[in-house]
Amino acid sequence: MLLAAPITLLAGPLLSYNLLLLAAPPAAACACYLLCRELSRRFWPSLLGGFLFGFPPYVLGQAVAQHLNLVMVWPLPLLALVAVRYHRGRLSSRRAVAAGVGLGLFLLGSSLELFATTVVLGGIVLTITIIFGRGGRARWVWVDPVGRPRQGGTWPA
Repeated sequence: MLLAAPITLLAGPLLSYNLLLLAAPPAAACACYLLCRELSRRFWPSLLGGFLFGFPPYVLGQAVAQHLNLVMVWPLPLLALVAVRYHRGRLSSRRAVAAGVGLGLFLLGSSLELFATTVVLGGIVLTITIIFGRGGRARWVWVDPVGRPRQGGTWPA
């Protein structure tokens, strides 16, 4: 991984692998703490949420089995945090896209399984958001035979 390249060059691949394996659960816990803190604005529930996300049996089991690609789950709550902050207007669209692309590329390079799951679930959430939008009603964009879009909430006759 490029993340551990300096450590790999200085001390070797075994040390860098072990450091990443040891750092991944606390990093996931911290990332989820940030997401929970953004959503709840309370310290203790956020701390508990971060702990439960960072150290569940799944992550600890994959760490014991030395599956680094499945332990590196910390980008997932950060992606959700970017989406929440963008939705609340605390993050510009340019920064949200840059953070999303950066975290997505990291997931692509570290774990193809987590990347594919994130893309599928992100597509589902995006589809639901486009269909139902902020007003809670379905809004569809139809194209007439000439190719001009027209707004409508019902099926064309």
